[in-house]
Amino acid sequence: MSPSTHSWPFTFKVFAAACAMGIVALSLAAQDPPAGAGVDEDPFGKKAGGKGAKDGSDGKSAFDRARVEGMIRQDPLVLRHMRESNPTTPEQLLNAAEITLNFESFAECKSFLKKFLEAKPDDATMAGIAARRGSEILFRLAGRKEVQPEGKQVAFAVLTAADKVVKDPARITALINQLGDADLGKRTIAANDLAQAGVNAVVPLIAALGDPTHAKDLGAIQSELVRLKIVSEGPLVAALDSSDEVQKINVIKTLGYLHSKQAVPFLVRPAVDSKSSAEVRAAAAEALQQIVNTVPSAAEAERFLDRRLKAFLAAADVLSQDLEDVVEIWKWDAAAKGPVPLILPKSDANLMQAAQLAEALYAIAPKNEYLRLRVMTRL
Repeated sequence: MSPSTHSWPFTFKVFAAACAMGIVALSLAAQDPPAGAGVDEDPFGKKAGGKGAKDGSDGKSAFDRARVEGMIRQDPLVLRHMRESNPTTPEQLLNAAEITLNFESFAECKSFLKKFLEAKPDDATMAGIAARRGSEILFRLAGRKEVQPEGKQVAFAVLTAADKVVKDPARITALINQLGDADLGKRTIAANDLAQAGVNAVVPLIAALGDPTHAKDLGAIQSELVRLKIVSEGPLVAALDSSDEVQKINVIKTLGYLHSKQAVPFLVRPAVDSKSSAEVRAAAAEALQQIVNTVPSAAEAERFLDRRLKAFLAAADVLSQDLEDVVEIWKWDAAAKGPVPLILPKSDANLMQAAQLAEALYAIAPKNEYLRLRVMTRL
């Protein structure tokens, strides 16, 4: 292909145009002053009564900034090259919309946005654009009144598609499977994508802790849950109520790796309850050792749970509760076999946690007073 017929990529043309503008400006700045301008001027003040050189810039200076800026405003090379490249793909159209927005060519910007909408890109395409370009340009398009309604329509479509793809259960399952891939690059990408999914990835990751097919990937799954600590801690504490012993042991170990202070009251029972299996007791004792550097005896566990239970009850004052003061708390759903979030008034959340501790306290110390507390918190 001859140079005259070679079609340059869109991004290269834009880059070339920017370089060309820079060269024009530098060339004008570097030109020699025109004849007669400044040649006879005395820079040392020996003429004109000892006055120094003229202050300020020469109005006829070769480097006329206003003239250069005027040339750029009339028809910038970047815009010319962008038009010649004939952007057609959704990402090229969004790039073109950004360039025209930067130069305040609003009519052209709206035209490219309209073409983007007419192209009807699928969710995967728009999610990819959002991942590569980020949200800044979308917020700018949505915020400029001169490019509405297309600006808001494009921004909403791209952000909605990105959110939908990130939360897609099938995609999250595929990413969890890739955590065990032999290719380090694929494992790293999967881990990063799961981190972006945030809380939407937590419940599937917890489910994987009890899935025998993921036994070889256990370390990677636990590492991902640790990475997501801000959103995984509550669901993991709720998963302590799982009836699947393998899952429960892996949850306990993960909470230990998290150094979860929130989990301490709920790890005491599995650590000291004689009705727990040896494997569960060992995992809970190890987790407590990691978190608080000690494991309580049965008597110490009883006193600790009694104090914590009464503290939760004191905070669960339903008569003076503020119904607008709500919190998110996670609870194990036996039917769904996973943790589910509940939005409750803070006093109700404290009462729910008190009920859990009353159950644990009666399990390790079956005394009548604890039985009454257990019954009371269940009402």
